[in-house]
Amino acid sequence: RTVSILRQSANRLAEALRATSYDPAVEAADRLKAAGAKSSQVAEICDHLDANVLPSMSADVASTVSTQLAKVRDRLSHPTEEREIDLVEALSDFLPRLIYFDDQTEFVSDFIKYDEVAANPDAHRTMINLATVAGVDLEAVAGLKPLERQRQSRRIETELSEGFSKYWHGDPVKIYIQLDESQMTLDIEHRGRQQRPSRRSSGLKWNLGFFVNFKAEVSENLAGSVLLLDEPGLRLHISQQPMLLKLFDDLASDGCKIIYSTHLGHMLSPERPQSYRPLVADPDHPNATRIVANVASLPSTSDVLQPVRQVLGMGIASAIGLGGRNVVAEGLAERFVLLAMDRFCRMAGKSGLLSNTTIVPAGGSGKKALPVVAMAVAERTKAVVLVDDDRAGHSTIREIRRAFGGADLPTVRTHDGGGAPSGRELEDLLSRELYVDLVNSSHADVDGFVGITDSEPSEPICDAMKGAFASAGLGDFQKLRPAMELQRRLGVEQAPDQATLDSFQALFDRINAGLRAR
Repeated sequence: RTVSILRQSANRLAEALRATSYDPAVEAADRLKAAGAKSSQVAEICDHLDANVLPSMSADVASTVSTQLAKVRDRLSHPTEEREIDLVEALSDFLPRLIYFDDQTEFVSDFIKYDEVAANPDAHRTMINLATVAGVDLEAVAGLKPLERQRQSRRIETELSEGFSKYWHGDPVKIYIQLDESQMTLDIEHRGRQQRPSRRSSGLKWNLGFFVNFKAEVSENLAGSVLLLDEPGLRLHISQQPMLLKLFDDLASDGCKIIYSTHLGHMLSPERPQSYRPLVADPDHPNATRIVANVASLPSTSDVLQPVRQVLGMGIASAIGLGGRNVVAEGLAERFVLLAMDRFCRMAGKSGLLSNTTIVPAGGSGKKALPVVAMAVAERTKAVVLVDDDRAGHSTIREIRRAFGGADLPTVRTHDGGGAPSGRELEDLLSRELYVDLVNSSHADVDGFVGITDSEPSEPICDAMKGAFASAGLGDFQKLRPAMELQRRLGVEQAPDQATLDSFQALFDRINAGLRAR
């Protein structure tokens, strides 16, 4: 039984844990996998945990783990069937708790009778959870005095309305609760109309149902846990799907790791492409799929990247019209570099971009940038156009002046030296050692790639990389891969060097000055 359990779960578990950045658990899972799920080799696993994992833990946690290791070794000295089963239980203490949330949610109802709660709780899951979120025992309500039922009704209304509205896009929703002697009745007010749930749209009913079920069933302390969801948001309106991501972000900030599957572009955060894990066909096993850890390693035309193309396209189309502040950059690579360096600067205590600033990729330089610039000019939003200090960047400035000469639209060059183009691009603000490392790390999975060196330190870095790729027979150099690798390093807080941070802080100061002047 032990061997069967470990063999079936070790590979899947290791992949899931890698996505959580929970290093001690990853080490334990990897060692299980390396041991071939044979209980006779668990002693080696215990030695590895003793030497490499316990020192990284706090004293109280290390003490607990040490006790478990002692139990494991004791089990090894009594290799009976019963002991082998206990061994699995002992090993499970080293792994984070995995929680699967079933979002097959029935709609909230107009009412629920108290005597139905105990008789058939499964049939009334959502309404029971609605009361649970507000801390009400429906079976005990009938025994309360009318004044106390009224007081609890008002309290539930406030807590549910405020909690739900935090993750609701659009006009606020007010939830009304009436606790009568025999039943709980529900009304929903939206856009000035108070109606029973059965009269409301299915989207609002499902959204409220998901919220109360989710909050009631995973509301305990989730720190260190891994929450698994299958296609969340599938039944939500596209405007509501990003609000579900906000709920996930709040949970993640409390130490919970979340893994979910999706085919929806709006369920992908455009700010964190390093968190994407595409599933592709396994070439070695026709009936299986494999997880791709680096989304940039896939061809951009891959079918599995359709949601990624969708979310990036939506960002380009909608960012200008959202108001706030906008920086129009040349392309996606520039967008990822700016977003990553903004975060890194803030983490280092330096100034980043002004709050509520959106990085909008223009899709190219010169005339290609004009459609996005035209939207900024027409809507008179606070916007700055950021261009490289190369011929293409200077071409963009000329085209903007030619098309919108009278518009007050600031342009900022990455290297403000004045005069003729220097050929330097945004990437030249990164130290050369860092950028070469980003290039090599992001191309490590490419067949035949053996590593690039900076043989032309006097050239702009991207020109040097293009020459190095051509000399090595690697084809065209693309800036997107190293840009996404920089984003990935945010997740492990692998900060750039001080000179890089200082260079980007100076750039952000010039961009912010342009945004304030607009």
